[in-house]
Amino acid sequence: MLVTSKWIKNHQSAVNNGRSDAVIMDLPPEKGGDDFAATALEYAVMALAGCITTIFSVVAKNSHVEISDLEAIVEAKKPDEALTITEVKMNINVKSNAPEDKIKRILGITLKQCPVETLFRQANVRMDVQLNGK
Repeated sequence: MLVTSKWIKNHQSAVNNGRSDAVIMDLPPEKGGDDFAATALEYAVMALAGCITTIFSVVAKNSHVEISDLEAIVEAKKPDEALTITEVKMNINVKSNAPEDKIKRILGITLKQCPVETLFRQANVRMDVQLNGK
């Protein structure tokens, strides 16, 4: 994986994944930015939510479980005195006809296989995960 970041202006940067995908990063006005795009830390939390839904859908498919709706709502807390996120609360909303124990198993596998969740966990971020079904 090779990623490059190119400064655009003020506090904006274009970040490219080395394939054909790029995102813009910026800061909010209170930090001197133009609020043109998400911050790097916001993208990290967005990556966590996206990783959870992606891996969950893969595990569900491999488990022959159909899902009709899936959503990860992630609330990250970064106290003013902290350099980074200290706590994450995730609500995983799943609609499926599968039994609840099967959905819980899929979530457990997802949390173990999601590389972004692993990064957060290894950084000692407190994780609170709530599964909401049907």
